[in-house]
Amino acid sequence: MTLTMMGAHFPQTLNASTHAYEDATAVLKGIFAKLAPSGGNMVLMADTNTESPQAAAVKPDHHGVNKTNQALATDLGMWHSQADPPAAPLYYGCCFSDGFQWQGDRVVANFGSVTSSEVLFDPAPSWAAGPKSEFHKGMRAMLEYSPRRRAE
Repeated sequence: MTLTMMGAHFPQTLNASTHAYEDATAVLKGIFAKLAPSGGNMVLMADTNTESPQAAAVKPDHHGVNKTNQALATDLGMWHSQADPPAAPLYYGCCFSDGFQWQGDRVVANFGSVTSSEVLFDPAPSWAAGPKSEFHKGMRAMLEYSPRRRAE
C-alpha cells in the first residue's frame, strides 16, 4: 500500500483575499497530483482556516470561506463522490487568544474510516496561555484501512 500524507496551513480566509482558499487548494491539488499521480491513498492533516458552513452560521462574525469536509476533499482532487469522505469531526480547537471558537483543523482521507478521534490538550496547558497566543488544541484520529471505502 502507498500512502500520501500532507500537512498544510492554509492562509486566513476570514479577512484575507477572496482568492486565498482557491489559491491554496490549487497549489495543494497540484502537489497531491505529483506525489500520487494515480490517486492512491491520501490523508490531509491541516489547519484549513475554514469551518463547516453549519458552525459558521452560528456566529455572524465567522464569515469568509466555509467548507464541508466533502467540499474540501473534492476541491483538492482527492475525493470524487457526493458522500462524505472519511474524516475526523471538526473540533473547536483554534485559537487560545479567541477562546477556541474556531473549527479549522481537519484530518480528511480518501480511504478507510475514522474509527475514533479526540481533542488533545483540553484544557489547554498553562504554557500556551497568552493574550496573542495562537495555540491550537491538537487532535488525534484513528483511521482504519478499508480499500472498499474509496470514492473514485
